[in-house]
Amino acid sequence: MNMGEMIYGSVRAAHPIDGIYFTIQSCAVVETESGQEYFFIENQCPNEEVNAQLAIPDVEEVRFAFKAFSFTKSYGKNISVSCQIMECSAEDPTNPCEVSPKC
Repeated sequence: MNMGEMIYGSVRAAHPIDGIYFTIQSCAVVETESGQEYFFIENQCPNEEVNAQLAIPDVEEVRFAFKAFSFTKSYGKNISVSCQIMECSAEDPTNPCEVSPKC
């Protein structure tokens, strides 16, 4: 993996339930040892600095992508990607998943 190359991932429902779906609230790259985080999606908004992208092709999957970047002093250390999702009901008129964030 080189700096600037795109990294792709997705969150998928293991067991879909009719009328229930989800969206990604936030995703971060986390340096495992220190716990330092860098959000590439926050408040449902992709971070433009790392060309983050968010796509929702269907109710069972949310896809994301971002350009590879480095934390200060993180070379050779373990990092992980962690996402928080928001579960939504298609029947809820105040459904937060239906509201488009102002990114």
